[in-house]
Amino acid sequence: RRPVVQATRQSCRSGHTGAVACVQWFPHDTGAFVSGGYDALVKLWDTNTMSPACDFESAGRVHCVCMSEVASRHNLIAACADGDDRE
Repeated sequence: RRPVVQATRQSCRSGHTGAVACVQWFPHDTGAFVSGGYDALVKLWDTNTMSPACDFESAGRVHCVCMSEVASRHNLIAACADGDDRE
């Protein structure tokens, strides 16, 4: 069984390589936001440097990201699809 999401901390200097499907400001810090794209990546951006702080690789295109505004810890949810249309 493959993991749903794998956190990566590799070279995060660039933006998305595919279309960006969604963006949301970080609820507790206006200096950060997340974006999800068709390149299967969710990126956490630092607005002070205008570059990604880290990214997360998903199983497929990211269609939606959401972060809890009431959670006491960081919670990020991303909805993705791997493009496999089999039922």
